[in-house]
Amino acid sequence: MTNYKQIPPLKNFDSFQFPIKNNRYEIAPGLQKIEPNDIFVKNEFYHQYLEEKKKCQQEDPAKYYCEAPGFEQEIEIVSSFLGPSSFHENCMALQEDIAIIKSGYNIAIHLSFPNHWNPTTKIGQSFFETHKPVADFEPINKATPSILKACVTKGPFERYAWGLSSDTRLNHHPLPPAGLTFNQWNGRRYQKDMYMRVERQAIVGFEKIDSFLFTIFTFFVHLQDLTKKQYHSLELAIDSMTEETLYYKGIDREKFHQYKKDFL
Repeated sequence: MTNYKQIPPLKNFDSFQFPIKNNRYEIAPGLQKIEPNDIFVKNEFYHQYLEEKKKCQQEDPAKYYCEAPGFEQEIEIVSSFLGPSSFHENCMALQEDIAIIKSGYNIAIHLSFPNHWNPTTKIGQSFFETHKPVADFEPINKATPSILKACVTKGPFERYAWGLSSDTRLNHHPLPPAGLTFNQWNGRRYQKDMYMRVERQAIVGFEKIDSFLFTIFTFFVHLQDLTKKQYHSLELAIDSMTEETLYYKGIDREKFHQYKKDFL
């Protein structure tokens, strides 16, 4: 059985943005311009992230890394932006997970830290197909052409996504490793240690090949380390979620509110 470990949570959001805006859960592109030097993250837990990536490869490389055939040239061009080695080796040296999207289709996914989704089911899919399971995503789908154009021709950008987790294990692939049950692996229980699981996503365009690089840096902040203002914003955001979004994100609203009574 692969011995995946939890990583230390951050104590606050000082290095990143608090991901909830307007005290609501919103489905929006949320693209914010960043400087080229700010695309990648390298913090004090760099080596721990890389060790967890190695464990994914030891468990089953094909479960976490896939390419669509026929796009070797595009993948090589983007890989040269990441580093001097092969695409796989470059990805293994980054704290981020990496995807390459060409003409709106996923042509390469290197995902060691999935948040309850399987990269092998997404390779070759369009933007629409990829996000079809996401609850309340219709407004974004309508704007897909303009979003994709901006990702390729403008930027670089960053955006944030978030959810709740009862552990700080980076890898939450929907298929548990051998020797673990789904309930043991799931990581969405309600207990004293509860965290915001946050993805800081960056986007870099390659206009000549109609492609863009999509990075995901995952980190955690304990709910008890949120400021009162942040926790209140989290409460309002969860209260604003539809039943479909709650189910998609694995959030039990009643248990979440009970958490405050029990532990805060």
